[in-house]
Amino acid sequence: MQPESTTQNEPKDTPKLVTVSVNGTPVTVPRKLTGEQLKEAAIAVGVPIQVDFNLYRKEGANYEPITDEDEITVHKDEQFRCVAADDVA
Repeated sequence: MQPESTTQNEPKDTPKLVTVSVNGTPVTVPRKLTGEQLKEAAIAVGVPIQVDFNLYRKEGANYEPITDEDEITVHKDEQFRCVAADDVA
């Protein structure tokens, strides 16, 4: 018997990546992640935010809040906004 090949399982274990927009900047992330992970990924590519900022997902004409602990599934070209807690704009 031949040993089982591990390369066949790699695509299943590798998370699917999608590119979303955070404050107008493209950010490539796994399809499933937390609000905090999305903010950390945005910071890593140079979006001028901090991890304690509030994150919002664009839903039609509105923005819905996402907490750091929320587990979300993102979609290609989805838009997010991240602002300081005292920013009312």
